[in-house]
Amino acid sequence: MTAILKQSLWIGLCLAAAAVDLRAAVACEVSTSGVPFGSFDVINNESRDTLVSLTMSCTGKIGESARYTIALSQGTNPSVTRAMRSGAGHLRYNLYSDSARTHIWGDGTSGSSTVGGNLTIGALPTTRVFTIYGRIPDGQQVAEAGAYTDSISVLVSY
Repeated sequence: MTAILKQSLWIGLCLAAAAVDLRAAVACEVSTSGVPFGSFDVINNESRDTLVSLTMSCTGKIGESARYTIALSQGTNPSVTRAMRSGAGHLRYNLYSDSARTHIWGDGTSGSSTVGGNLTIGALPTTRVFTIYGRIPDGQQVAEAGAYTDSISVLVSY
């Protein structure tokens, strides 16, 4: 079963979604709060890092197992490097699955990878917490002041 979980991504990156497939033995919900990049200082020319938790909770028949994969879309910029927009301006950023920010969390294409694993349903909802590591890289001194936004889709397959 595949559930598409879609939400907005903005400079305070916001991902939140839920999906339930009543035909499946396992049903999962995904939620998260905003990813707070905060202000980006173009004068000091330093990268801006942040992180946020993505929580997946699954229910179903006790003992039922499922394999899951979580993919993130590229947003409105069709390349491996994502970009937030403010009017005609843009600010490059990316989302990663590791704290070293070397594995781009995407859909498995163009050098990106997905996050996945196995779960077995217990008496309470089975929960997995993932960290999304965000980075606005340095070298963007021409970025103008503004509220930069993007939109990311979360795809959970199980």
